[in-house]
Amino acid sequence: MELILAKRKSDLFTPAEMVEFLRDEILTVNRATELRLREFSEFVTAYTKGEITPEEANERFSRHSSRWRDAIHGGLLVPPGGISDEEIYRSIDEAARLGEFSKRVSEERGTGKKGLG
Repeated sequence: MELILAKRKSDLFTPAEMVEFLRDEILTVNRATELRLREFSEFVTAYTKGEITPEEANERFSRHSSRWRDAIHGGLLVPPGGISDEEIYRSIDEAARLGEFSKRVSEERGTGKKGLG
């Protein structure tokens, strides 16, 4: 996608570009979901079959969590009764906002700047 953006002559996306972005997003998300679930399923299955120790299961869970982070940004867990789309969007937006704030604070601390303005 970065290559497409570098070659662009206009700030406005064409319908064809949007379709390509959507296609790429679908492929990327599906592949990441496949890898994420395969990894998780493999060690949970091994643990339930007694093929790995509780300590190894915890270590693999920790590595999995560090690699993949939350399924929904912000750590929102979907309760048994479900959750609205708006609640998911709110959680994602809030996590993104807090992430940008934390990033800005870290960058400013690294440069010795005072304050956040």
